[in-house]
Amino acid sequence: NICFSKLFTGQTMPAVVPEGTDNEDTPFLQLKPDKVKLFGEDVSLKGSDYDWVFVFPVINDTDDTEMEDAEEVFRTIFKREVRAKEDNWRAWFRGQKVKKKEFQAIAWELMVRTLTDKTCGFRAAWKPSIDKDELFLCIKLHDKESALKHANDIGLQVPVTPVSYSLLGHVAPEISYSLFGKRLPACGHILYSAQKEAYFSRLVQARGKQAVELVEKLMQERALCKGKIELETTFDHDNFTAPQGFVTFVQSLYTGLHKLEMPDYTLKVILERIEESAGKPTEVDQLREIFHIICMRTEKLDRDVAFELRKMVSAKGLEATLKHREEKYAEFPRTPGEDKPKRKLREELESARLYQELRPMDNLRIIYMKIQNCFDLQQMVAHGVLVKDFNVHIWSDQEKLMQSWAEPLKFWKWSMPNTHTTEVRDYFGELVGFFYHWMDAYCELLILPSLIGLFLGFRKMIFAREASTICVSAYAFAMCLWTSIANSWYSAWCSERSFMWGMKPGVVEDTKLRDYRPDMKGGFRERIIRGLHWLLLFVIITWTIFAAGWLSARRKEAKSDLEGTVHLLGISLAAQMFYDYGTYLITLNIKICSYAWDFSSPLISNHENWATGQAKSNASAFKTFMVKFVVYYYPFFYTVFVKPFIEGCPGDDEFDGCEDELKQNIVVFLLCHLAFTCLGLLIPYVMTRWAVQKEIKKVNRSNESDVAMVHDFLEIQSKLTKRSDDGTDYIDTVINLGFTTFFSCISPLMTVVCLATLLIEVRLFAFRDTYLSQRAEPMTAGGIGPWLGVMQAMSYISVMVNVGFLSFMMWPLRDLGLHHQLMYFVGLEHLVMLTTIVVARFMPVKTADQSLAEEINASFVDDLIDDLRKVTEYTPKELEDLDPKPDALALKPWSPLLGRPIPSGVQ
Repeated sequence: NICFSKLFTGQTMPAVVPEGTDNEDTPFLQLKPDKVKLFGEDVSLKGSDYDWVFVFPVINDTDDTEMEDAEEVFRTIFKREVRAKEDNWRAWFRGQKVKKKEFQAIAWELMVRTLTDKTCGFRAAWKPSIDKDELFLCIKLHDKESALKHANDIGLQVPVTPVSYSLLGHVAPEISYSLFGKRLPACGHILYSAQKEAYFSRLVQARGKQAVELVEKLMQERALCKGKIELETTFDHDNFTAPQGFVTFVQSLYTGLHKLEMPDYTLKVILERIEESAGKPTEVDQLREIFHIICMRTEKLDRDVAFELRKMVSAKGLEATLKHREEKYAEFPRTPGEDKPKRKLREELESARLYQELRPMDNLRIIYMKIQNCFDLQQMVAHGVLVKDFNVHIWSDQEKLMQSWAEPLKFWKWSMPNTHTTEVRDYFGELVGFFYHWMDAYCELLILPSLIGLFLGFRKMIFAREASTICVSAYAFAMCLWTSIANSWYSAWCSERSFMWGMKPGVVEDTKLRDYRPDMKGGFRERIIRGLHWLLLFVIITWTIFAAGWLSARRKEAKSDLEGTVHLLGISLAAQMFYDYGTYLITLNIKICSYAWDFSSPLISNHENWATGQAKSNASAFKTFMVKFVVYYYPFFYTVFVKPFIEGCPGDDEFDGCEDELKQNIVVFLLCHLAFTCLGLLIPYVMTRWAVQKEIKKVNRSNESDVAMVHDFLEIQSKLTKRSDDGTDYIDTVINLGFTTFFSCISPLMTVVCLATLLIEVRLFAFRDTYLSQRAEPMTAGGIGPWLGVMQAMSYISVMVNVGFLSFMMWPLRDLGLHHQLMYFVGLEHLVMLTTIVVARFMPVKTADQSLAEEINASFVDDLIDDLRKVTEYTPKELEDLDPKPDALALKPWSPLLGRPIPSGVQ
């Protein structure tokens, strides 16, 4: 039943491709012949419109390596959904030996068949690599209908359109994207359903038709009435009475409005009729009478609006107020934040949609979910069936991000924080989007402390010693409060952004790990491996403390005899040089210990038998924080808290010398940290460029034609490294912010330095993710996971550090005895800690905008389901599909707003 294809022979590359691909005659359809410059080479954009790529190794015919335990490997790499479609797949392997290249052919054809059948419906194509040692299987979700079908099948969360709020009698909620940003619509997310989309379109068009019929009926009844209604009386909302001969007409109007429920449709139809009847004054007057009576009836429900209109009549006159009324309803249906050309109501209703268009990220997430449900790609790589897989960068989007956000050489061109967060989320997914949202938020929150710190940096030139000490002490206390307030604010902002993006706050996408073994849970092997992880943590922390102390002792030795020499690991160094540059050795030791942990910790963590990826990530984050906290901060804590009492401080003053040395060491560390970050980007850039040029030279030497070969966009991306999600970026940023809060009492300028380095790091990370790494997997997230708790722990530690420095190192408390210093330390620490906790408790969990938006969205969804029930007769199955479950809504749970009951089946 399976054709053993010869796609994996190294001698010939077939021109045919499996059914359902782009082109049956050529290996690859070259849709984009344009070239760009990447890594110093001309690169063709061929294939850049595909979404996902699988890279297979090409095995020569001479390789007769057998696939050991082929049946078990097949069962491992193909999940039940795929195996269920092949009734006799076990018979392919039993009783016969399968070569590795034959197994790969089976895997290739089964993957193509699975991805291109009716269930997935993807389009596939293939191409050989430039040196013909790899095959690229490329897939994409090629049409809108297929994407919507998949969205309906998997229950994708899709935001509703702002105009749908207006069509159901609501106003779309708006939320500000940052402290200084503009307000934009924050539409609710509901599970996509083709049924709801169709029923919504039927509902609004039925309402439009009823409004037209009502206007026609009212015009006929108005023609039977003699006389006219004074429009000024429509502003007397409480005392309006129909004139003689108009009572029946007004009662009929009220009855018609009650049946329609929404007067906006009727008012829009009347305004269009007024515009069409421009040459018929009598008809125009009658239409305006109907219009303003309906407006009066509507405004009676809102006392504030009625009062404002009466004031306007007195201030601006009757005609100006009537015109204001008419212009207000001429904008129906309203879409906040959009300037669109005025259209007829019929056109608006025909084009009205309940759901917004699917984003490219939604299409990518659909592909990712389908792949995860069908194949185990990690096992494919482990058994040599697959080399790698990656989702394809979009060149046009890369260019846009580069010009506006990711250009590292324009770090000085500061843009408003959170300006590009939504674009980043739409391109990389929520997991990456929240990382940059977090960094942008803290950049924004650091602006005010940095300005104050810049002023206090010159305090010694302005104030006397006593006043300067008071200013620094107050600043340190304020920074402790700032840390607590910043964490609370960001927690609220994170919840708000989760709401806007349709995520559950604090929830990160979790997957069950395939290598999890329940039989090992709590067993001896699992405990040994996890114990080794803790042992590694202990060894690195111990080495950091020992190395920092040993280097400090050698520096003390060098200081005692600056003209002599110091012996360091058998090497004789000039004492003066070692004393001057010993700080850099401490920084180098920090980086070596940090890289040692980053390299070895994941290796052990992969064998710790965690059940889910999130459990593994949380455990790793906790250990990493402990290691990095000691590795990075211990040398600085030693300088300020231990060195004065053991080695002594340089200079005449007992403590000022250590304070100056600490400032110097921190600045050196931050500059070195930036240098190492830049080096971390330069190395993969150089390695990728070297690999590309080496492959080009190899191919051109063996190429018989005179035409130089060039790489295409997909091959360049296959050589990039995957973006790491192990928390390294988070911990580096947390450490940076720690310098702001821990040592602000020593140097208020530290906040300025940390803000500058943070802004540079944002650009460097953005450049790395956009150009130097493969595109991140489209993972969802409702926040930054455990790192918010880490930041909260940092705020508590900062209280103890700052109070300790004020109690033991700063004048005047440093001149007191140890007993009094301890009393001041305990008292001040409890006072400041209590203050920060109380302030944090009084900070709102949600922003006011989010709370209001949740109420509006809950009411909107309630009305949506209620109205759809009225306009359509459903079967029990349709009713079940129509009612979204509360857990699936990124909205406030159901509530009986506006007097409507809670729908059946919803708790």
